[in-house]
Amino acid sequence: MSKGLRNRIGGLYFLGWIGTTALLIFGSHLGMALHVVLPWLGLSLVLLFPRDFTLFKTLSSFPVGLTFGWLIMSPAHVGSPAYVTFLGREDRLLWMGLLLGGLYTVIAVASALTPEVKLSFVLHAMLLLAMAMLYGYVALKEVDVAFDRSPGMLYRSKVLDKDRFRAYGSPSSPPIEPWGPVGSNAHATIPYFQPVPKKGDPVCMMLKQGALGVPWYIASGCSEEPLRANLSQPLASSPEQSEILKREPY
Repeated sequence: MSKGLRNRIGGLYFLGWIGTTALLIFGSHLGMALHVVLPWLGLSLVLLFPRDFTLFKTLSSFPVGLTFGWLIMSPAHVGSPAYVTFLGREDRLLWMGLLLGGLYTVIAVASALTPEVKLSFVLHAMLLLAMAMLYGYVALKEVDVAFDRSPGMLYRSKVLDKDRFRAYGSPSSPPIEPWGPVGSNAHATIPYFQPVPKKGDPVCMMLKQGALGVPWYIASGCSEEPLRANLSQPLASSPEQSEILKREPY
């Protein structure tokens, strides 16, 4: 492969990560799908063109390192509402995700092993394992959300108090009254760049069952529709849901 083509592919791959990170901040299903696919695309490039691409260097011109994009995903993973609005036990997603990340690392390491294993290779392999395990856990959450076709159940609650602290750009999670399957200590994680409800304001909670069976929700002000990136239907898409909105908070 020529140097120019190799560098163009590496540049496009890196830009793909940047775009994916930006989409995930807004809870985009397209961003979730891209994040699930991009690591395997990188691994495929390494397996097909081992002399041109590598997963064991971050910033390298030859062979082109394809792991730096993984490092810029941390803000989206840590703070995005798309990854914290799950209900119930997530143990199954955690263990399945760790196994997926471990499998990814084994394939990558096996394809790059040489008779002489240097310390730098071991350190990069450990870094790749950590990123791959985080990827596996998050990817299963993304599959649970992005491919969820279950009908949403709409509940109404009310803000009990405001957040004591909200960092710039971070999601807000004010305490709310119990709703649906959630009893005491209920909180509503408000998506990025959405108005933060005040004490006493109504909050509408759209509960979905999850493609992998782990329920998740979308919170929004009852005068607002949930994020279009996460729902294919408005708040009151049926007479039954419209009636829910008229009732007293749960």
